[in-house]
Amino acid sequence: MTKEHSIWTALFPILHKHLSVAIVATIIFLFNMCKKRGFFTWPYFRLLARISYQVYLWHFPILFMIYGSINQPFNVSIQFLVALLVITYALSAIASFFIALMVEYPMAELLSVFDLKNKPKATKIS
Repeated sequence: MTKEHSIWTALFPILHKHLSVAIVATIIFLFNMCKKRGFFTWPYFRLLARISYQVYLWHFPILFMIYGSINQPFNVSIQFLVALLVITYALSAIASFFIALMVEYPMAELLSVFDLKNKPKATKIS
């Protein structure tokens, strides 16, 4: 059984990232225009903003872990891509939350103790 390919099959990989970013940006823009309190002041969004760099760092190792655990060939469908997106983001957010609590924030505190930028330079007394 052969499956006929349409132009949308070819355009999907090209347009899905740009379209999703445009949709999210439009929703955020409209929400900020309609409400006095902005989208970025939500407490949950601030938590996600604090761990966003960690999510960026951890999503590739988690993708490799997910793909490495699949032993058989699979069909890529819209449902598979959505499930992969949700699972990858959820696992990345959970991992980055704990890594930020256990590594990033303690290291930042430790480095602030040894802050060399704010120490006065030694002056030469003649």
